[in-house]
Amino acid sequence: MRLLVLGGTAWLGGEIVTAALASGHEVTCLARGESGRVPTGARFVSADRDKPDAYADVVPERWDAVIDLSRSLDQIRAAVEALEPHADAYLFVSSTSAYASQSERGADEDAATFPDPDPTTPAADVPYGVAKAAAERAVLAAFGPDRSAIVRPGLIGGPGDSTGRSSYWPTRFARAAEEPTRFEQSAEEPTRFTPAAEEPATTAQLTSPSDDDRMVPTHAQRPVLVPAVPDLPTALIDVRDLAAFIVSLVERGIRGVFNATSPALPFSEHVAVARQAAHHTGPVIEVDERWLLDNGVSPWAGPRSLPLWIDDRDWWGMNDRDVSRALEAGMQLRPLADTLADILAAERAANSQQSNSDASTPTDDTEKTAAPARNAARAGLSDAEEEELLASWTTR
Repeated sequence: MRLLVLGGTAWLGGEIVTAALASGHEVTCLARGESGRVPTGARFVSADRDKPDAYADVVPERWDAVIDLSRSLDQIRAAVEALEPHADAYLFVSSTSAYASQSERGADEDAATFPDPDPTTPAADVPYGVAKAAAERAVLAAFGPDRSAIVRPGLIGGPGDSTGRSSYWPTRFARAAEEPTRFEQSAEEPTRFTPAAEEPATTAQLTSPSDDDRMVPTHAQRPVLVPAVPDLPTALIDVRDLAAFIVSLVERGIRGVFNATSPALPFSEHVAVARQAAHHTGPVIEVDERWLLDNGVSPWAGPRSLPLWIDDRDWWGMNDRDVSRALEAGMQLRPLADTLADILAAERAANSQQSNSDASTPTDDTEKTAAPARNAARAGLSDAEEEELLASWTTR
């Protein structure tokens, strides 16, 4: 097949292109190229999708399918208008954020999405979910349901996740497992989780101890702070599984709308899998949500946050969507343990490479401060922030 990928230089786009090439397809990527290089084997067409002539170099050609990853409503409207006469099909990567409500758990693809934005609203000011929902309608209006597919991913994770949302918990537990503890807990305060050193974590162990079970931790491993939300639904799709599903839909000519994420998994079970992947057997300390918020910890993402945590129950449906339609269409999901183990391997390889680079390459002060600045928006708590919060919690 001749595939035109609008994007292909960033994380998910690159994985889609890699999967398509591995399946033997001819792939052209149209992008500015500022997010990186296209995978080897793909053709690159440099273009700014905000310009009127963005598609001038590709419209003379015929495409079996177009795959679009943009979040810009203006870009998508222009693309479907320019490419509809030249493409047999259009697959748009939308988002579960397109749903108007996230409160209902187990909702399927027929749930209501956001209405179109006010036409006077500048494109840059249109919220992400609103833009994705309106873009879906633009694709369907141009190509019709018989020539289009809409994929709505949830949280995407896996090796290469620069946001920290999927990598925080396995790497946090790994660091805690590998570094000596500097945390001293009062004998008056129980550890919320004290497993036997030789046994992996299980969901059942994430419980409050009885008064008789209180103890001061003696493990060499550091404790890890988690929000006390064991029943919070979580869902994560590996970026490689999402890319493979997208390519398979195009290959088989499957049309429709699909929630592309994993079935919901309780937060306590996600934590247990992350601990096992990291070989962490130290304490896990569950902390009250209200206390976290009062102490400046944000849910979900961004600096000083706890990824996967959603404090507002009206948003718990975001990670509990019906995915049966995608599974019936052939979406295959690897075990969460494999994704988290691969994340850890990738993080360690990147850290090792960075350490070797730092040791061999002289840097001035500007270069030394550049890396932290680039990671300033990464989700999670720093080591220092977690230690401060743990100390505060146990002495409150």
